[in-house]
Amino acid sequence: MTKFWFRSPDATGDSPAAALPTPPKNVLLNVITVPWSGLDQARFTTLVRNYGVWHEQNAAADSPYAAISSQMLIPHRAGGTITVFTEIDAGLSNASQLLADYVAAVTRDTGLTGPFPSQPMAWLDSIKVIGTANPTITGNPTLRSGIKSAFMRKSFTDEQLAALYGQLVRTDYANPNVVLQLAGYGGGKINTVSPSATAFPHRNAAFFAALQGFWLNPAEDSVHVGFLRDVYGALFASTGGYPVPNDQTDGCYISAPDPDITDPAVNRSGVPWYELYYKDNYPRLQRVKARWDPHNVFRHSQSITAS
Repeated sequence: MTKFWFRSPDATGDSPAAALPTPPKNVLLNVITVPWSGLDQARFTTLVRNYGVWHEQNAAADSPYAAISSQMLIPHRAGGTITVFTEIDAGLSNASQLLADYVAAVTRDTGLTGPFPSQPMAWLDSIKVIGTANPTITGNPTLRSGIKSAFMRKSFTDEQLAALYGQLVRTDYANPNVVLQLAGYGGGKINTVSPSATAFPHRNAAFFAALQGFWLNPAEDSVHVGFLRDVYGALFASTGGYPVPNDQTDGCYISAPDPDITDPAVNRSGVPWYELYYKDNYPRLQRVKARWDPHNVFRHSQSITAS
């Protein structure tokens, strides 16, 4: 029998209630909506750069803004609207000011004037709101999909943002259910754990980027997968099409499996898939695999191989 324990590194005892952080009772939720029709390339570049730079500057666990959690959803222009969802523990004495500071930083020099009011709500209700932000995707389990990921240590460069803008305003492709999701799944408390302490090695990122596409017709697979390859390849063109571990990027997320990562015709970075997913932890994981599954009973196309 195999057991999985989900617990914070500093948790003690066996009580499930003490194993993970306790969520806040209430949050302040802020939503910024930016119609594509009101964005030119300069404003788009400033908006997305602002998001990345803010997270880069506030990635430390002791940042006064560590309590903020924010996502930016950037669809293809056919999707109509770029949206930023942000929440913070409403129980903090300065929650309103911290959130206002963040909103001001993200919208600075974009021409967006608001107002951008924040709404108090129960934490669980806020999770439902954010989790169902795109009803077309979350409400249809029959959709086909593709995903590519990147852990970002620094914001995108202007060259990368120009490439991203060029792809997202293409007129030869118009799927409203393609979105680049930027999220604060990096930085803060996550980065206080050693990269070698667990299988998850991405402990020095500032934010996470996930390029996702959804569609219905299997006959259109090549079109939609091709677009995802174009966008992702353009973003990371300088490193062979993938976010190799360096001073700006920190590899890919194993829980967002990408079949292209093992194909040298697409992943031209020269960095093997297992280093993009696990970095220096892969040899140790291979030893674990050899001990507990020497006959490779549990396997998939990107599973760990025995050393």
